[in-house]
Amino acid sequence: MRKIVLLSFFCLVICMNSMSQIKIKANKSNSEMIDIEGTAVINKDAKTVFDFVSNYSNDKKWRAIVKNTSINTPQVNVGTMVTETSFLSKKYPDYVTVFKCTKFEPGKLISAETDSTNKFYSFNSRMVTAVSENYSTFTYHFLLQMDIIKYGTGFRIPKFLV
Repeated sequence: MRKIVLLSFFCLVICMNSMSQIKIKANKSNSEMIDIEGTAVINKDAKTVFDFVSNYSNDKKWRAIVKNTSINTPQVNVGTMVTETSFLSKKYPDYVTVFKCTKFEPGKLISAETDSTNKFYSFNSRMVTAVSENYSTFTYHFLLQMDIIKYGTGFRIPKFLV
């Protein structure tokens, strides 16, 4: 069962990479943001999918850049703090981001965003919808302050790439 779930999420990442839409927009502080959203259909019931994606400790299993994740509560809920260590670049191979869970609808939606203690703003949401008893859709939305790219690599992403 565990191998099937992991395989399904491996397929999810491939599907999301090919189906993602990337946009650039400005936020309130006029800083440019990278806005990525992808949706995939998964051959699993909605509860199984939501339980997997709402557990931030599983992120390293389906998000290649994530090295480690920890939470400050036994169960994720509104107010839970999520600390993520990820590979930003060779310059910052162990970049730490702290998120606060801002919305939690059991079995359906979870979202989190950084607070003012982080150098850069980011937001993520994970929404699961049942299609049938054995199929569900998973939508992952990620918003990231574009300045983090220059911070990590030393140069900005050329506009024609995004």
